[in-house]
Amino acid sequence: MRCKFKLDSINRVIQPVNNEGKTQEFNSLVFTPVYANNDPEHENSKFWKYTPSGKLEIGTVNAEVVSHLELGKEYYLDITAAS
Repeated sequence: MRCKFKLDSINRVIQPVNNEGKTQEFNSLVFTPVYANNDPEHENSKFWKYTPSGKLEIGTVNAEVVSHLELGKEYYLDITAAS
């Protein structure tokens, strides 16, 4: 199954790792499904038909992953069963 989501926010938080003052950056990525426009043939209108609402929030401490994402950009999410 393929979904299409837009990256709506990147929330960066610096959090303590231990009692010695070491910290790490934690990133919360919030995606929402794309929405239909007035063109029924547009790809987003077709995705909207099957995923009209929702929210996907993913957390990561991997700054490399976040550096490849762009706020406001649309991304495909492929869902396949794990074996």
